[in-house]
Amino acid sequence: MKTAVVFFSYQGTTRHIAHAVAGEIGATPVELEPVVHRRSARERATFAWGSHQIRMPAPLEITHDDYSFHSADLIVVGTPVWGGSMAPPVRAFLRNHEFFRRSFALFSCYAGRAGNAIPHMRDLLIGNSIIGELALREPRDGTLDAVTDEARRWAEALSRDLFGNERKEASGE
Repeated sequence: MKTAVVFFSYQGTTRHIAHAVAGEIGATPVELEPVVHRRSARERATFAWGSHQIRMPAPLEITHDDYSFHSADLIVVGTPVWGGSMAPPVRAFLRNHEFFRRSFALFSCYAGRAGNAIPHMRDLLIGNSIIGELALREPRDGTLDAVTDEARRWAEALSRDLFGNERKEASGE
């Protein structure tokens, strides 16, 4: 069975969590990169662009590794919370691919409030099965150990629920 972990990360927290989840379930992490993001190295310009994309969504071109998402049995999608919703590259990914009757698991990383990132992702995935959701609050002290452990336990439960013993048999355990 094939699994993909698709994510966007600006400051690195969502990337860290996505790699931990991918490692736990034996998946391929796929990072989304907005083409617009590459135009400016200045953080202020990127945040202004992101804020504009949240308030007035326009079609967004994104790039990611050449990966066949339609052959995946499970697609895990991760996003930071921006302006109370998912980051624009994640929204573009969900809109640009035609998913139907697929299994998804959704996670978000936030510093302030969880907002509506996961409900907004769910809204874009009508006709698909959402088998798990996780909202992780970034710790104020900057250490990610506790949230990483929580994400790994979540991923282990997803893998067990979806794949049963098949993962252990494939790995030789």
